[in-house]
Amino acid sequence: MKTLNIIIAATAALTLAAIADPVVVQPVVVPPQPTRIAPLILAPSDAMTTIAQIQANNNTVSLSGSTVSVNPPYGMLVTTGSNAGKIAVFLSVRPAPATK
Repeated sequence: MKTLNIIIAATAALTLAAIADPVVVQPVVVPPQPTRIAPLILAPSDAMTTIAQIQANNNTVSLSGSTVSVNPPYGMLVTTGSNAGKIAVFLSVRPAPATK
């Protein structure tokens, strides 16, 4: 019973303290997220060539007529469906640094 009274008293004290203090809300800066580009489905030799070329160009690609920086590309073997045996090359555009 004594423990229950202590819990109730503590809860009441915290509730009163919370009501007395004003709430201050500060904006949170969320870092920009990378934008995924649809995967390229390529033959294994073409996929390796494409990944090597992107890496040789400092991880930049031409997208809709402009050059953009991308996160390092990676490939994954497709094992089912009509593209089985091919490589899906995944790219995501590197976000610009957050500014205030």
